Amino acid sequence: MSDWLDERLEQGLIVSENGGLRFTDEAAAEVIAQLQSEAAADGRGGDDSAPEEALAPFKLIVHDNGASVILNVGEYKEALFRSREDEGFEGSGYDWASLAAVFLKERMPELSGVVKLDPEGSMFCAYADDREAIVRFARAFKAACEDDALIQDLFSRAELD
Repeated sequence: MSDWLDERLEQGLIVSENGGLRFTDEAAAEVIAQLQSEAAADGRGGDDSAPEEALAPFKLIVHDNGASVILNVGEYKEALFRSREDEGFEGSGYDWASLAAVFLKERMPELSGVVKLDPEGSMFCAYADDREAIVRFARAFKAACEDDALIQDLFSRAELD
C-alpha cells in the first residue's frame, strides 16, 4: 500500500493539504470514471456515459466504432489562450489540441496512443475506438480545465502547432 501511495504522491495525483492527503480533482475524476466503468461492466449499474452537463461545453458523440469529444472554440477558457496570444495562440482547435497533448502526455499517458486528436480551426476534437477511454479522457480533461492553476501550468508547456 505504501508503494502505491508513494507512487501517486510522486506523480502528483495525491497532494498534501491542510495536514492531510487528498486526490487532485483530476485524479478523483479519473478514479470515479474507472469505478463507474467497472460497475457497468459487472452489471451493477454504473454509468459509462458522460452526462452532457458534466462535460459542457465539451460534447460527447458516440459512434458505432467508438466515440469523440468536441468543443466549438471561442466558448470556453478564452482568457487562458489570450495569456499567450503574443506567442500566436488564438484558442483555435489546434491550440486546444496542443493543450490536450500536454494533458495526455503528463496526466494520462496510458491513453496517449488510444485517444487521438483531430482539430480544425474552429473545433477541437478528440476521438478513440474505445468509448470508455474517450469518456475517461473527457471527464479528466474537463476537470483539469476547471482547475485554473493546473490548466495554466499544463498550458505553459503547450507548443504552437
